[in-house]
Amino acid sequence: MRMIALSLLLIAPFASAQNLVPNPSFERGTNEPEGWRLNSGVGKWESFGRTGKRCVSVAGNGNDSNAWECVGWKPEGGKLYRIRFFVRRSPDSAGGTPITGFSTVNRDAWDVPTDGKWHMREFVCRTPMEGNTGVLRFGQWHVNGTVSYDDIEVLPVIAVHKIVGHGTW
Repeated sequence: MRMIALSLLLIAPFASAQNLVPNPSFERGTNEPEGWRLNSGVGKWESFGRTGKRCVSVAGNGNDSNAWECVGWKPEGGKLYRIRFFVRRSPDSAGGTPITGFSTVNRDAWDVPTDGKWHMREFVCRTPMEGNTGVLRFGQWHVNGTVSYDDIEVLPVIAVHKIVGHGTW
């Protein structure tokens, strides 16, 4: 008997699941966005957010890497998360890629155009079962120019399986 299982990823049981990320649009803070820190290199807490007044940016020289890391929340091991965010590359940027997601489950946003406009991206990932679950980060790898981020959202998801077909070989 052949059964084809299709995994559907759905937002956790409640349609209005709460965003797990503190300060997701970077509006709160004094000298830097509350709950976030720049791990190295050049980055700014900008005043041109997609929504609200703020966002964060990282700048690269084409041979470096840096990111804003969320220090106000850590993922649980072995869990599925949907990560959604808005990203923009400066029109004069070249090469490299924006990097997103957890440090243990990296996702390159290589397809973001260099048009200076905000673009929504999202993906689902699973954190490692044991050990270091990583840190949520948004940055750049080998970009010569600036990448900006705003409106970060992380929601828990569950896998729901559905049998497709007649269930016979």
